[in-house]
Amino acid sequence: MHRQPSRPVCWILALGLSAGLSGACSGSASDEASSSEPSTQKDTGASASSSSDNRDVFQDTGETVDSSPGQESNEPGNGSFQTRTNEDSPRWGCLGDVNWARASDDSLEYTGQTVGAFGGESLGGISFEVCPDASDASCSNPVVSGETGDDGAFTGTLPMGKNRTGFDGYARVTGGDDVLDTIVFFNPPITENEDAPVGVPLLNQSTFDMMTEMVMGLEANDERGHLALEALDCTWRRTSGVEFEIDTSDQETVELYINESMPTTSTSTTDATGLAGFFNVPAGEVTVTAKSAETGHTIGTAEVFVEAGAISEVAVAPEPAASPATN
Repeated sequence: MHRQPSRPVCWILALGLSAGLSGACSGSASDEASSSEPSTQKDTGASASSSSDNRDVFQDTGETVDSSPGQESNEPGNGSFQTRTNEDSPRWGCLGDVNWARASDDSLEYTGQTVGAFGGESLGGISFEVCPDASDASCSNPVVSGETGDDGAFTGTLPMGKNRTGFDGYARVTGGDDVLDTIVFFNPPITENEDAPVGVPLLNQSTFDMMTEMVMGLEANDERGHLALEALDCTWRRTSGVEFEIDTSDQETVELYINESMPTTSTSTTDATGLAGFFNVPAGEVTVTAKSAETGHTIGTAEVFVEAGAISEVAVAPEPAASPATN
C-alpha cells in the first residue's frame, strides 16, 4: 500500500498543536517521537480516514520488516518500495541498492478526501485536479478534476505510465479565499490502490496566519509559498537525523524542524517525527534534497514546485540513485 502522501502537512499542524489547538494529526507526532529508532513491530493503525472517522487519516499502516542480511521485501506501508536491508543498518542499509516495484496494472483508482485540519470534518465543494507531470505547474492535462462531494471525496483513474513505473504527478486542492491552496506531490510514485481515501487536511488562511505569527513570530509573504517535508528511512517510517536542503532558499526563507512536537529554527535535523519545512520559499521549481546529518550522504531528492500563497507537500525517501551510506 502506498504511503499516505499528505502527511507532511503535520508540519503546519504542529504549529497549531503548540498553540493549544488539536486536529487531524494530533498525537501522531508525539507518538512517533517517543522512540528515536524506527519500530520493527507491526503498526495496526489505519492509514487513511473513512467518512465516519476523519481523525485517523495520519495513522500508519505497516508490516514487520525482515531485516535479515540481503533480504528483499516490500517495506511497511508501501508496496511500491522494495529495499534490501541488514541487521546492522536497518535504517539506511538500503541506500545504493534500492528498487521501486512496478504497478501490476496499467491504471488504478485513487481516492482522496479533503478534511479540516483541526476539526477533521469532511470538506465538500473543494476544487481539485490530479496532474500527471510534477514539473507542469499549469496542469495542462489533468487526469481528473472537479469538486469534492459532501463527504470531501474525489476519485480518479491514474495511469501507471510507461513500463508501469507508477504515477508520480501531484494533486492540487483549492478552496477559494478561505482555504489555503495545497499541492501534494506523489513521491515515490503510486503503484497500488489505497484501501481507504487518502486524507488531505486543509487550513484556512486566517488560521495559518495566526499560527505562524503566534508560534513562530513569522509573517507570510503573499508572493511566496511554503514547503512541508517528511523524511522516511529504509523501513518506510519517519526518521530522525535527516537534514533538508532546497536550491532556492534565500535570506527571506526560514528553515524549520519539528523538535519535541514544537516547530523550531534552532536545530537543523529531524527528530523522530521526520518533519521539517521551509517558510517563505520563492515561487517556482524547487529541488528538495534529504541527507544524513551524520554522514552527509544523500538519501533522496524530490523535484517539486512552490506557488505563491500555497503549501507544497512531499515525502523524501531512499531512492534508486541514492549513494551508499551507513548509520
